[in-house]
Amino acid sequence: MKRQPKIKLEVPTYKRTLSRLEKWIDKGDKVAVYKNEDLSSPEVGHKVFLRVGKGATLKKAPKRMPDNPIIPRAWRYRLQTVVGSKKRLKKVI
Repeated sequence: MKRQPKIKLEVPTYKRTLSRLEKWIDKGDKVAVYKNEDLSSPEVGHKVFLRVGKGATLKKAPKRMPDNPIIPRAWRYRLQTVVGSKKRLKKVI
């Protein structure tokens, strides 16, 4: 049986997160902002971001966060907005 590669997780700071999201916008992509709205979850209110556009895996943001190995139960995260400018980005994160 093959071993799954370990995923290195880091706790991003606001500055580092903003910098990464701005790079996505500079490349012509957009940032989909998802928020956990499950009231039974300890992470309620937590936001996650997904790159969408020509240079990304997804061209259009789905209504729910897609399943992935980093975020268990990604279905809890609902799309809040899609951002395409740096100025607006600072207001939503």
